[in-house]
Amino acid sequence: MLVLTAEILLFLAVHCLSWVAAGHALLTKHDPRAALGWTACVLLLPLIGPLLYVLFGISRAQSRAEKIMRRQAAHSPAAPFPPAAPGPSGEEPDIGTAQALCLARTGRRLTGVPLCAGNAVRPLQNGDEAYPAMLAAIAAARSHVFLATYIFNAGKVGHAFVEALAAAAARGVDVRVLVDGVGALYSWRKPWKMLARRGVRTARFLPPALLPPSLTINLRNHRKVLICDAVGFTGGMNIADGNLESAGPHRIQDMHFRCEGPVVSQLRHAFQLNWNFCTDEYVPLPPLPDAEAGPSRCRVIVDGPGNDADVLNDLICGAINVARERVRIMTPYFLPSHDLMAALRSAGQRG
Repeated sequence: MLVLTAEILLFLAVHCLSWVAAGHALLTKHDPRAALGWTACVLLLPLIGPLLYVLFGISRAQSRAEKIMRRQAAHSPAAPFPPAAPGPSGEEPDIGTAQALCLARTGRRLTGVPLCAGNAVRPLQNGDEAYPAMLAAIAAARSHVFLATYIFNAGKVGHAFVEALAAAAARGVDVRVLVDGVGALYSWRKPWKMLARRGVRTARFLPPALLPPSLTINLRNHRKVLICDAVGFTGGMNIADGNLESAGPHRIQDMHFRCEGPVVSQLRHAFQLNWNFCTDEYVPLPPLPDAEAGPSRCRVIVDGPGNDADVLNDLICGAINVARERVRIMTPYFLPSHDLMAALRSAGQRG
């Protein structure tokens, strides 16, 4: 009788775990397919299903990201958003076509950040154009050089950046390099480690560790930002030989952008958020000159897990919705949300 009672209690406990896991999946999964899949898994596989759900189904990146965002907001200075000349209704000024104005208003309402005018933005294709421009900016810097990258690989390009950054530090420039903790593992030899020995301040973003345990694989810093005094660079390019034409037919195709003007302050602020978090340094930086450098209007969008809304996804959907002639997408990863798929279908249906 006692054995039978113990078996019944064990049976009830196992199935209670399954129902708790199913309830959690239904309440927290935004994708209905994911919610249905995990619900079926935990109910059809008692004990094993809930264990799999705890290990792989619960997103810990979002909760940890929320803590990071709160910590950054508490310690970091306000973002440097240069004043814009709003229209009579408090919206963006007239910037041309109705579609452009609609997208500008959408961006402001999603981010609370106005477009800043007076910027010069030059596209740079692949490493053969981007790396020489970046190295020249580092060589010309006299105040500060801030570099954030996901990957900093050994090789011809990595060596060139090490030498340029070390030379800048040697002449008294404030040089800081931030590498992602997982991206740093892509190369067996780690050139960025040489920088610390040559007077360059370096940091890693959430490096994996066993003691204390820190294995947040999904919470990574993929920002690629370089600020050299009043010149900024951003885009999709890591520091690796694979971005050069000499890498052959399997080289990486990517884009970077050289920026001048008030938007550089926003790029520097994005770097500062990550640097402050990784180093616990919250020292304000002197303001950059906001002199106009070109005709472009720009807005830096700081997005990622931890935000209440998926700002970047919503803004991309907004851009597709206002398109009237064509939509062109270039991306290494195409994992569209339901909203984005609906926007693309709608664009195709209206011709």
